[in-house]
Amino acid sequence: MGRRNLNARMFRAALAAALCFFCVGPSLGAQKRAAVVNLENRRKVTLVKFEIIAPAEKRKPEKVLAAIGKSLGAGDRIDLPLARASGCVFEARWKFEDLEDSGSVDLCTDAHIVLVD
Repeated sequence: MGRRNLNARMFRAALAAALCFFCVGPSLGAQKRAAVVNLENRRKVTLVKFEIIAPAEKRKPEKVLAAIGKSLGAGDRIDLPLARASGCVFEARWKFEDLEDSGSVDLCTDAHIVLVD
């Protein structure tokens, strides 16, 4: 159990660092959200589930903007079309064979998501 928690913490730290790298230095002018997200699984385990979620708003439930339709093997990549939504920052939720987690993604800054150990 201790090793699993350590792996989960290392995974979160690596993902947070990667996301922060792409969030630094907003561009000047209006930001435009990408229409497609490129998702890459660089872990050595299968990605079972991945979703990008728009948060719930007044009288509206949360909305799934993109999701994988089937498992994504180690080293595989996929382009996910995004449903219409306003804003740039959304929640990403993922589940691997060995752990699951979530985090925030800025799709105006970068629409390439790389999941690593």
